[in-house]
Amino acid sequence: MLKKTNIFVYCIYALCIILFSFACSQHSFKLAKQNNTIESYNSFLKKYPNSAQAKEAWQLLATLEFNKVKDINTVEAFKNFIKNYPKSLRGKAV
Repeated sequence: MLKKTNIFVYCIYALCIILFSFACSQHSFKLAKQNNTIESYNSFLKKYPNSAQAKEAWQLLATLEFNKVKDINTVEAFKNFIKNYPKSLRGKAV
């Protein structure tokens, strides 16, 4: 009986950790979106690379980077963008 109780406690503990981690990534992503900067998305992705919000963060980051590249408007800048964001729809359009 004691072993079953321990397993149950460990499962509850693991679930709490998972839920806490998810809540942290959600809050951090919300802050990154509010700031809407290259730095904020990079920071979020560094901390939570496999989070549920990572794909959207990459898309938003790529959009900001692409806007920066358009302002620079050089072949080298566009080549670097394509190299850094090969899966970006904007990269494919360039």
